Amino acid sequence: MHRAALLGGLLLSCVGKPPVPCTQCGDLCVDLTTDPANCGNCGNTCNSMQLCTNGSCHDVDCPASETRCGDSCVDPQTDVANCGGCGRTCNVGQVCQTGNCVASCAAPLTLCEMACIDPDHDPKNCGGCGVQCAPDHVVAAACVNMSCSYSQCAPNYADCDGLLQNGCETETDFDLYNCGGCGVFCLPAHVTSRLSDGGVFVDPDAGEPCNPADAGDAGCPLPQPPRGALCATGRCAYQACAPGWADCDGVTLNGCETPVLEDVNNCGGCFVQCGAAQSCDGGSCE
Repeated sequence: MHRAALLGGLLLSCVGKPPVPCTQCGDLCVDLTTDPANCGNCGNTCNSMQLCTNGSCHDVDCPASETRCGDSCVDPQTDVANCGGCGRTCNVGQVCQTGNCVASCAAPLTLCEMACIDPDHDPKNCGGCGVQCAPDHVVAAACVNMSCSYSQCAPNYADCDGLLQNGCETETDFDLYNCGGCGVFCLPAHVTSRLSDGGVFVDPDAGEPCNPADAGDAGCPLPQPPRGALCATGRCAYQACAPGWADCDGVTLNGCETPVLEDVNNCGGCFVQCGAAQSCDGGSCE
């Protein structure tokens, strides 16, 4: 489920100018086309084996080595309850090896809870019995040479720290530092929240704004998004323009770029042009 975010003590839900479909469901601003907890309509929840795509719940494909039996993905090569096929149960004392019920496992397979498994490639017993590959927010976990891996992140999540063991840890729908993708900072200019005016991040050592491309380097920590910036369903947006500024190019990523108190082409508001011999003073043509 998507979560609402707090910025400066203000709940960010469906406020400002979200550039993508955003529907209020309780306290959350959600995208009904992708949210598995509100798929197509508020409260319409997909089951654990489904994803929400274009507002409809669709079954998740089982990993290549597994087969869907009812609401579960099972490995018919090792599952004693579905050995060789759904519903084919081995007798008491037998194990399932390569889809056949046998008395014991043959090397190099290992017995784990009445199943003959390959610890090199079994995501439920990766490197040993009971060692499950369960990285966060992935579509299908995998085990490769006794190490956990995965092939695809779940919708609206990404692997931004590059660590396979924790999977896709970043929720790109609402993360101001990874909005819609890893490393996409929401730093709109001259915006404000409903509580107070926004500001610009200043490097305390250099005394000037940091370049986002240098974030994390010595002397340039991660930039602090201004109050009023928000990430709405993977797109940078903002709540309001700061006094004296306006968003005249319609690009929410760069915020409110136009100084309407002094711009002769946007004097007092977007596209308000002063005469050829006039100047713009305080938002009025003179």
